[in-house]
Amino acid sequence: MNNFEDLMNHEKALTVSCQECGAKVDEACTRVDIKGDRWPLKNFPAHLSRLKRVDRLERLHQLDTERSKTFQADRTPSGTVSIAPEGDQPVGIDTEGRGR
Repeated sequence: MNNFEDLMNHEKALTVSCQECGAKVDEACTRVDIKGDRWPLKNFPAHLSRLKRVDRLERLHQLDTERSKTFQADRTPSGTVSIAPEGDQPVGIDTEGRGR
């Protein structure tokens, strides 16, 4: 690998499996030579599809974290979710049955 960023990307890529070469988690991506032998990648940290997959999973994890923080902030102390009416609607609950 050429620089520190490649090394960091390589370490990140090892957290998921590679769909291109079939490398499992914690295994380096490989390439096939002309004889059919498999060799680990030297000039790239991992296959591009594996790197994209890691980035996508990180974004999804961050989004889930933000959503859970927002959901926890919206909860009232009693444990129920507060629901505000939209616009200028009056909030009223008719407990008595209306005449039909």
